[in-house]
Amino acid sequence: MELAEAVKLEMLEVAGVKDVRTDWVLGKRELRARVHEDSAALLGVSERDVGLALRAAYDGIEATRFHDADDDVPVIVRYGERFRNDPGRIERTPMRVGRTKCFS
Repeated sequence: MELAEAVKLEMLEVAGVKDVRTDWVLGKRELRARVHEDSAALLGVSERDVGLALRAAYDGIEATRFHDADDDVPVIVRYGERFRNDPGRIERTPMRVGRTKCFS
């Protein structure tokens, strides 16, 4: 936590940087997915495709922005909490590769 705070303070010293946040929490669980490259390749899916799909589903992706008074507000889309807390959902996360919809 000390390191995260130190990095945050250092980043705030850079001109133009503001509103720096961290989501690092002591004891926070982390799940790592390993892509079987040969199987993915047969489906035309790269490790990067899988990573992007999972990041979008779990961390969210900016779908659009709207203006509220003087604020530019991002609209983030991601799985609901119920799905983010279901490890089995990872295997059922849909992804797009080019114009083809695939499932990992």
